[in-house]
Amino acid sequence: MAIVEPERGPRLRPTDHGYECHFEWRGLRHVLPLADRGAAAALDRWGPAHLSRVLGFRPGRLLVALSPPVNGYCYKVVAGLLPRR
Repeated sequence: MAIVEPERGPRLRPTDHGYECHFEWRGLRHVLPLADRGAAAALDRWGPAHLSRVLGFRPGRLLVALSPPVNGYCYKVVAGLLPRR
């Protein structure tokens, strides 16, 4: 696990399988699946424009972790959205 403070983002976008989290960190653009079920439920209900209001903070840090094994592989995911401070 790692706590990442992105240089830009996060921006959350819907996909056919949930949401993607787009952000820049250390000069590179990253796109990881969002595994934060609470944030995903808020996005489903209110949309990305209201996420800060529903969470009670503007996401400024990301908890990046490995997913449980899927067909023998673990993938990097955004496991949580955190406030900057």
